Amino acid sequence: MNNPEAVAWTMAAEGSFSIQKVRNSLQPKISINNTKQEFLDKFHTMIGYGSTGTHSWNERNPNWNPIHHWYISSHLDCLRFCAEVYEFMPIKQEQVKLMIEFCSRGVARGHGCQSKAEPRDFEIYEKMKELNKRGKEV
Repeated sequence: MNNPEAVAWTMAAEGSFSIQKVRNSLQPKISINNTKQEFLDKFHTMIGYGSTGTHSWNERNPNWNPIHHWYISSHLDCLRFCAEVYEFMPIKQEQVKLMIEFCSRGVARGHGCQSKAEPRDFEIYEKMKELNKRGKEV
């Protein structure tokens, strides 16, 4: 990864660290979305791995721009990414720390992408969900 400090600040402002339920398992996902393809192309080049794509939220509305995204979702890639940016993260350190623990557990079990979840994995999933919750506290 080129310039992990710049990557960390970009992820702090624009990125997402999450754990998703996929069928009967949990899967890590680190992603960043933006309407500018050039931005994500440069980000992808800085990282050196991951996948990119484009989707449109409402193709019938000409006022909406397509959304471009970069993401990683294997335990090993997410673990590597988090280890490289953790010390530079100005915010979201708790999410990164949880992602490191979650992905380390998956790698230890020999899973590259999806893994059969254990009770601690569900605890991490719930904590991550709470940290990523948007909106006001009620």
